[in-house]
Amino acid sequence: MCRTDSNRMASRSTLITKWVVCWLFCWIFSPAHARLNYKQIQGWKTGEYIQFMNTARSNNDTTNLLPVLVSLEENLLLISSDRLIDELQHTMYFVEKKYPDLRYYVYAVYKKYYSNLLNKPKIFEYSYKMYKSLDKSIVNENVVWNLIDIGNIFFVEKEYKNAKRFYQKAEKLAHSIANKQPLAVIYVNYSLINEAESKLSEAIRNYQTSFKYRFESDNVKFISINYICIAQLYLRLKQPDSCLYYTNKAENYYYYKGQKSATLIDIPAQIFEVRSDYAKYFKNYDESRYYNKKGQQYCIDHGIRDILFDLEMGEVNLLLAQQAHNEAIYLLEFLYQKYLEDPEMLHQRKRICIQLGQLFKKVNAYQQANLFMNRAIQIDKKIDNSELNQQLGLMSSILTVFENESKLSSAQKELQLQRVSSELRIKERQASLLIAGVALVFGIVLILLFIVFQRNRMRLVKLQRKLVAQSNEDRIKGNELTVTNQLKDKLFSIIAHDLRNPLNRLLVELAIVRNKYPNNETVNEIESTLKQTIALFEEFLVWSRLYNKKNTVHLVRINLCEELHKSLVFNEIMLKEHGVEVHNDVQRGTRNMFVRSDFQIFKIIIETVLQKAIEQFSQHPKANFLRVEVDESGDQATIRFEIRSQGIDPNFSLFFNAHTNFSASLDSFYAAIYQLAVQVSGWEITCNSSENSAEISIVLPLYRSTLKDPEGELLRFNIPDEWKAQLSEVMQLKFYQISQIRNFIKSKSSIENQEVQSWLKKLEEAINESNEQYFMQLMKNLK
Repeated sequence: MCRTDSNRMASRSTLITKWVVCWLFCWIFSPAHARLNYKQIQGWKTGEYIQFMNTARSNNDTTNLLPVLVSLEENLLLISSDRLIDELQHTMYFVEKKYPDLRYYVYAVYKKYYSNLLNKPKIFEYSYKMYKSLDKSIVNENVVWNLIDIGNIFFVEKEYKNAKRFYQKAEKLAHSIANKQPLAVIYVNYSLINEAESKLSEAIRNYQTSFKYRFESDNVKFISINYICIAQLYLRLKQPDSCLYYTNKAENYYYYKGQKSATLIDIPAQIFEVRSDYAKYFKNYDESRYYNKKGQQYCIDHGIRDILFDLEMGEVNLLLAQQAHNEAIYLLEFLYQKYLEDPEMLHQRKRICIQLGQLFKKVNAYQQANLFMNRAIQIDKKIDNSELNQQLGLMSSILTVFENESKLSSAQKELQLQRVSSELRIKERQASLLIAGVALVFGIVLILLFIVFQRNRMRLVKLQRKLVAQSNEDRIKGNELTVTNQLKDKLFSIIAHDLRNPLNRLLVELAIVRNKYPNNETVNEIESTLKQTIALFEEFLVWSRLYNKKNTVHLVRINLCEELHKSLVFNEIMLKEHGVEVHNDVQRGTRNMFVRSDFQIFKIIIETVLQKAIEQFSQHPKANFLRVEVDESGDQATIRFEIRSQGIDPNFSLFFNAHTNFSASLDSFYAAIYQLAVQVSGWEITCNSSENSAEISIVLPLYRSTLKDPEGELLRFNIPDEWKAQLSEVMQLKFYQISQIRNFIKSKSSIENQEVQSWLKKLEEAINESNEQYFMQLMKNLK
């Protein structure tokens, strides 16, 4: 990252210029006996400033108001108070109405006040008001520096277009007054904008233009910094010879001109950094590391943190260039711990986390990579919340650099600095005592936390024992529930099988009675009731057996066309009784189409569809039509029943809807058996009906035999953790629900991970073969 003298730009003008203007203003417009001298104003306290401004407004007298405002701006940080700001606000209204020539100086005080508060909108507002309040007909250095200040605010906010607009205005005015010093700063700012926009060649040209104006204004103090920036740009443009030339020039200028300046103390560190990058460009890693270490040591000795961090990251890049990934990770983790508790190093910690995440991903440590990427996201949120204060702090430092340099030339400021240093020493002693107290409190807190930890540990042990006991109790209850279910199944068999025989005997005896009394209504009603009861028991037995099949499905290979043909032949007589024209298309070249299903479930579903069709035909015994056909598409077969009759029940399609609730009757129990069979089979059944026609479609999986690999091969699957969560939904399906599993496989076909694709392929082979053991072993890979 390029470091230039943009961090050292002047804010408006020197204090000497201000006080000369103040003295002239007072000498011209004020009576001699009322003039205040410099020492009197400099010694004022907050109450004296408030009293003077209040008196000036009350008496409508602005004598000495200008030097007082300038002094107030200079000392605002030391004497600021709420009463003073309120009085200043009244003074601003007073000046705006009656003395517009003084607006600039009131706005300057407000700008200084909001700069101390880091209030960016107000800083911009009063900077712009200062610019507007200046007399544009009298172009002076104040106007130029004020425009540069406004441009700097836009630059920090990365609004380069607006920043350039104000810099161009300042450049035009600086040319008109032939002032070279602001022109040098303006062209440095142009270079910074070019760098942000990746226009490196144009940035170099603007730096060179800045050199020209610095030499012409005899202000060569920061030349070495500009040389370093140009050297870095040439290295980015892959012109190492030019980089080395400007690095040497920067070094010569620094030791010739700026060695004793406190503001240029970081230049040697930047030179070491450029020389390290230069050696790395030619893959001279030992030489590059040598300069990098020298730069780090210099930064540590002089307390230069930002360049020290860049040099440390440069050392990481050296290790990466040498393919030493483990050493790079170790160094990055060390840097992360080093800057972990430093609130001023958020950007640096974010950069470390991102690079650690990328390195861990490169070495396939996905869990660690995910951890540091999440930390980078959390740090980024903190940066967003504090970005405004950081930017305003930077702007405030830029505005005060040149003011501080001019203040150092004043003897009174030196005394003030000595007083501040004395206060700092006192505060350091107080801080030492505070740190000792905090350490003591921290130790006590650690002891208390240890005690709490031990108590919680004992509590966890008790909870664990309780959970083990509860688990054993649940297991015992589960075994009891299993026994209860077995007893329930036996009871169902007794009710459905053993009670059916006595009812059949009653039906035979009732037939004898009916022969004697053929037209007796009571006998007919009893016979009808017995038949319905026997049918109900038979359906109850079927439901019981089918319900037990939810966990004991026996899949067999079924010849689809052959079994459909048998069902049609079995119901042929009943269909003819209702005048049904049957078109059996399942015999047309599809005799060898096989599916894998439980045979009983298959027969229940097919017979249910045919019986529901016959019920519709019985209502209108003429002009009825039934077509049965089978289509094959990929891994699925579709059975279509086309029904045409003079009147289809409007609620016909509701029977085949899985969400339909039936009333308590024999028909509803018959429907419950059908719905349970569909649920166990996993088939997709749809029905579309209209006034005179209906179509029932049954989609079921074809039998495929492609499984060849031994079961032991499954143990070698290593599915990444980030995919297990997405694949785990298949664990909720039974192995015989082939259609749902195939739909799941298709939905995950876009996953690019090779291990996941291999696992999906084996899963498809397992369900095609209906190998439950193979399927269960595959599921273990997701746990």
